[in-house]
Amino acid sequence: MDVDDTLWGDGPPRRPAAVGRRTLTRVVAAPLALGGAVLLVRPDQVLRAVRGNGREPSAWVVRLLGGRVLAQQTAVLLRPTRGLVLAGVVADALHAASMVPTALAWADYRRPASISGAAAAGAAIVAALVAPEPGD
Repeated sequence: MDVDDTLWGDGPPRRPAAVGRRTLTRVVAAPLALGGAVLLVRPDQVLRAVRGNGREPSAWVVRLLGGRVLAQQTAVLLRPTRGLVLAGVVADALHAASMVPTALAWADYRRPASISGAAAAGAAIVAALVAPEPGD
């Protein structure tokens, strides 16, 4: 097969190389890890930015979330395996799902819970899309 075949799609589609998927996974994990670090180190500033007119959740809750996100994404940065990435997807999806009843039950926390849930859902979706393939 020559170069033109791959450029014009004359062969079967090929999935990206394992190294490319792992690199892409790291590219996604890096800003998420940074966001976790911000939640861990600057919870008060984050809370002021997202609370809207409602009450601020406790800073320790934000720190706990930040620590979990930072640990999860650091692990992915160090070892971007499919299993580890998908475990993170499950953690993020569970967090996103838990924010729905939180937002519905406590109107004062609706905005921060909605933002947190949306961010977790987005992280889960993107991580699932870039996760290394089985056997990579």
